[in-house]
Amino acid sequence: MCNLPEIEMNRKSRMVCPPALSILTKRMPFCRRLYRDFDCISKLYLLFYIKNLKIVVISLKILSFIYDKLHKIRLLKLSFPVKREKNMLKILIVDDEAPTRMRIIKGIDWEEFNISQIIQAEDGEEALHLCDTFIPDILLTDVRMPKTDGIELATRLTQRFPGIKTIFVSGYTDKEYFKSAIRLGAVSYIEKPVDLGELKDVLAETVNVLNNDRSTAHKVKAFEQSRNLQKLMEVAGELCQPSFYNEHLLEELVPEIRSASLFVTIVAKITFSSGSSDLSSFIPFMFQSIYEISDVYDAPSLTPLCTCKGNHIIIHLAGQSTGSNFTDYKMIDQYCNFVIDKLSGSGINSVVAVGSVVSSWKELARSYETAVVAVQQSFYQESDSVCYYKKTSAGTYQFTAEQVNLFSQTLKKQNRNHALLYIHNLTGEIKQYQNTLVINVLRHYYALICELMRLAQDEQITLYEKIGKEQDVWVHIQNFSFITQLEDFLIQGINQYYDSLNEGKYGNATVDRIVKFIKNNYANPDLSITAISEYTNLSPTYICHLFKDTTEMTINNFILNYRMQKAQQLLKDPVCKVKDVGFLVGYRNGNYFSYQFKKFTGLSPSQFREKTL
Repeated sequence: MCNLPEIEMNRKSRMVCPPALSILTKRMPFCRRLYRDFDCISKLYLLFYIKNLKIVVISLKILSFIYDKLHKIRLLKLSFPVKREKNMLKILIVDDEAPTRMRIIKGIDWEEFNISQIIQAEDGEEALHLCDTFIPDILLTDVRMPKTDGIELATRLTQRFPGIKTIFVSGYTDKEYFKSAIRLGAVSYIEKPVDLGELKDVLAETVNVLNNDRSTAHKVKAFEQSRNLQKLMEVAGELCQPSFYNEHLLEELVPEIRSASLFVTIVAKITFSSGSSDLSSFIPFMFQSIYEISDVYDAPSLTPLCTCKGNHIIIHLAGQSTGSNFTDYKMIDQYCNFVIDKLSGSGINSVVAVGSVVSSWKELARSYETAVVAVQQSFYQESDSVCYYKKTSAGTYQFTAEQVNLFSQTLKKQNRNHALLYIHNLTGEIKQYQNTLVINVLRHYYALICELMRLAQDEQITLYEKIGKEQDVWVHIQNFSFITQLEDFLIQGINQYYDSLNEGKYGNATVDRIVKFIKNNYANPDLSITAISEYTNLSPTYICHLFKDTTEMTINNFILNYRMQKAQQLLKDPVCKVKDVGFLVGYRNGNYFSYQFKKFTGLSPSQFREKTL
């Protein structure tokens, strides 16, 4: 609710009133305007001193400036959202009586009716002017007004915005007005003085009608598109090709494309949470989502063309340049996230990539090509956000068989940390070459995973419970959308391999579980007694006493000793950099690791390396 402050008066001087202003109007033109519009001013500080019938006005220039500013305050917005929630509405209030307008604005909880923006005007002429840049969903207007009355205003706005709903307010009971209201399809007719309770009931009814109309409109549009769905999909597929000759069919199926001036292609890579499905069944949904996005984000008119290729959905969008956010990608980003959310709600994982914006539908093939490149680039991102095409000069990473042999030798040396660091560095290097084909990255990691599985099989170790064969691994990793998923999958296998090799026995099953958990997670900075307690489902006090009684060492000391032992092993390896050791044994802060290491060994990490090498 908007709380507009009242006009403040100086108690000693009672000249802040229309009579005082009427005196000023004879001498100063701006005061003449001020007097005429006195009732619309929400807050104004005036100080008049009367002496010998002579009026002294303090700071007339400041007063004039304040008035000019206040005169422009016709647009009142409850909020300025970048993204409107679904079905949020806008209302235009028109009445030549400012107190009536203010009473309505202050007396209604607009958020209750999903109304996000309010604009007010004092007559029909001003309202029509404001609607050049403001498109209201609801018109609340007085009937009898100077210049342009409410009936004419409603008639003209209904012609411009067929979906607008009108509520008439009047202090007269003229039958002709009632007939006009019925002819215009007004939702209701409220008599003055306005009863706020009655107005709330009418607003609730109006909002319900608007929501039903929108839902019906979406269904009608989707039905119209579905009748020509197959042809539309074929045309959308052909637009991905450099040469497209079916121009007449395109304009026949999508006449809006003639007036469109900006185009972009979006490619969504789809993976299903369970099983597989025919992507073509989701094309009607893509059309439906286009219409919903216009309401949700106040986007300009969008025209979709959708098709599917393999596990990719291709969406060509056409829009207007005027008032559009195409060029700064705001509206495109909103639409892409909307699509991701919708698909996610249906159990579908997706990575959405956006090509370059073009100015003609004949250039959509270029936009599609850049969108495909963006899909590839998204593989190297850290998150599942929308990926935009970026021109890069980075080359491609060169994979060799020697890398697989080196990884195998590292595993055989039973040096877990060295193996983990090798994979970590490999992933970091590949990320620098985003032009590397994803299929080549998958093949290389597949070779590494297979080598690990062969070594594990020799030791009768099972790495992945649900994946027993090498061909199952290939099927599994093809569903990965990011290189970090490949890295995590391989690291999981490495840890499982070493855990099974180095499983210790302390004669107590619970203590053995704790030791195994520590050895498996010592590189995790968040390893703590609390984490161990949650893992074992036992209280922290109990596990601390049990562990010390069994091992004659506290859990924290065991963790520290184990980390320091691993740190010493790493420092003895010339391949491992000193600055990486702390990170590899679970310390976020390198300085703190150095302090703990020196306290434990009597030497700094650098001194220890110099002494041992």
